[in-house]
Amino acid sequence: ANPSALCPFLTIVGPALAECLKDGNTPVRLAAERCALHVFQLTK
Repeated sequence: ANPSALCPFLTIVGPALAECLKDGNTPVRLAAERCALHVFQLTK
């Protein structure tokens, strides 16, 4: 993945990921945690 391609969309992706992290469904939460880990590692 290309980090520079993702950075302009972080204001959209970040809040959506945060909502998924609060989900009561465990598989959804686990998938969101994994996604957040990868997204924020790419942008550092």
